Amino acid sequence: MSVLEVVLVVATAVALLASILRRLLGRGPLWLDFVPAALIALMLLQIVAEGFHGYMIVIYAVVALHFLSTLKRLIRPGLPIKGSRLQTGLAVVGDLLGIAGLICGIWVAPMVAMAAGEDLSRDSWTDAFGRMNGILTERYAFTEWKRVDWEALHDEYAPRIAAAEEANDQEAYNLALREYLFSIPDGHFIYSGDDGDLWRASTGGGFGLAVIELDDGAAIVHLLQEGGPAEEAGVAWGAEILEWDGVPAREAIGAVPPIWVARPAATQEGRRFLQQSLLTRAPIGTEVAITFQNPDQDEPQTVTLTAVDDGLEPLYQSLGWSAHAAIQEAMGEEVDASATLKPPEWKILPEGYGYIRVYSVIPEKDDPDFVKIVEQAVAAFIAQDVPGVIIDVRSSPGGRDQLVPEMMGYFFTEPGFYEYQYFDNWPSGLGVFDFAIPLAIEPKEPHYGGPVAVLIDTNTVSSSEGFPMLAQRLPQGHVVGVYGTHGSFGMCCGRISLPGGSELLYPGGQSQDADHGVQLEADHTLQGGVVPDIRVPLTRETVYAMFVEGEDVVLQRAMEALQGP
Repeated sequence: MSVLEVVLVVATAVALLASILRRLLGRGPLWLDFVPAALIALMLLQIVAEGFHGYMIVIYAVVALHFLSTLKRLIRPGLPIKGSRLQTGLAVVGDLLGIAGLICGIWVAPMVAMAAGEDLSRDSWTDAFGRMNGILTERYAFTEWKRVDWEALHDEYAPRIAAAEEANDQEAYNLALREYLFSIPDGHFIYSGDDGDLWRASTGGGFGLAVIELDDGAAIVHLLQEGGPAEEAGVAWGAEILEWDGVPAREAIGAVPPIWVARPAATQEGRRFLQQSLLTRAPIGTEVAITFQNPDQDEPQTVTLTAVDDGLEPLYQSLGWSAHAAIQEAMGEEVDASATLKPPEWKILPEGYGYIRVYSVIPEKDDPDFVKIVEQAVAAFIAQDVPGVIIDVRSSPGGRDQLVPEMMGYFFTEPGFYEYQYFDNWPSGLGVFDFAIPLAIEPKEPHYGGPVAVLIDTNTVSSSEGFPMLAQRLPQGHVVGVYGTHGSFGMCCGRISLPGGSELLYPGGQSQDADHGVQLEADHTLQGGVVPDIRVPLTRETVYAMFVEGEDVVLQRAMEALQGP
């Protein structure tokens, strides 16, 4: 809260208490008749000076109601305080309700702020940046957890924003803003705006290949575009990239700024995944010298490649289909949401295992009940006596937190704790107004007690990370994947509208464990998320199977795990 807002709240509380005392005593100084009007004037001054803030709506309402209820005394100051005991009692109750309203207004302010958002779209670039940084300083849920220094970030990027505004350089502004936002390792920082052209200009060129790092540290070509620059220059599938533009491949990957994607990486593993995927992207026409060694050759060779317009296809294939859709949406392109946001589906695999695909936990208006779908699936699995169940949440972007423990309840026999949805009451700065909403795991019928495996990847984000978290609590549960989950498990999302039609979403609350510790969210060391207890190795053989033969190696490994030792 600003100084004016704090003054308004304190003055209103004092005025209500004075009103109660005055009514009970039957007398009071004449100037008290003018206090409600002064409060209205203070409220209008705050709104004019600082803008209308949605999180103050309840407090504004209390001030306005108090003014209206005392309007008669403003019109006729010094009017004797008299009335029946009932009238006095009702008036005192009204003032007490006003005080309760103030307390309630402060208590619910964070949630109201998240729902209402902040509109900075009419500000200048410089003013909007400064106000946005201030809002995030006050409201971002993981400042301490991730050790974000908002003052240092402001000091680093504000001069670039100001210079861009002075030069009216839209690209410089967009680039500075994107670098600022992507310096915060949190997948719930989702920026959508008017930098699509800059995005395409920066990554629109490709060299006809994509690179993946193996467990042994080698960076090999795992995607090779037919007829692309790399193939034309003699690069074969599986070639090891030794140097990229004169820099050892491992160092070159680490130097890539992972900003041209839909959401920032939260973990070190996720960051490295994005960097290797973006290594082979550049502006169209860019020339790069690569040193590589094909699998069937004894000596390395160096060639120069020129980036061409490839429709971003190697990048999309490397990142995965959900990241593909998210990038298109962030770039302002039309996306078919039905391919990514749809109800769970289930079947019994030819190998006999039950399989549930959870695309998201975001029910649309006309969608069937997600929990009922899982109930039907489990009932069928039990009837068919399946030897194990696989829950696939790869590329699942999350959604409603409460659906996760409900959908997983069919695999638990004992009640358990899921999370506290914790919100810090930043308007007051007083811990007494913080609140935490508990969510529990309740066992459901029919119960499936056989082995369960949950499939994950780096695009398993937010609420969807709850599925593998719960699977690892089951004695018969496994989590299978090549990589861990995204590590972004906060409460989303607050919204800030920025100049030019841009918008930023950010997390305003934490998911906490039973001891009120932050759970799953990646910390300042970029460690977090759910790590597979069965990790599929990245070898030439597994990469070939995944990207050339089209095999679902993770699913196959899960079925092996369900068979037991």
